[in-house]
Amino acid sequence: MQINRLIKKCLAIEISILTVILLIYTSLTVVIGYQITQSSNQKTITSKVNQKELLFQNAK
Repeated sequence: MQINRLIKKCLAIEISILTVILLIYTSLTVVIGYQITQSSNQKTITSKVNQKELLFQNAK
């Protein structure tokens, strides 16, 4: 009887630990994805600004 309780307790602890790890992994994935998107958008904006500056320099 006590062995069954111990096994169930260990199983519950393992499931809890795996759940926490999965939640941390998921949140980190979201943060990294957001940062990549922000970085990509910043590069696009910088590129467009540089193109406009070149256009205005050539017009002068």
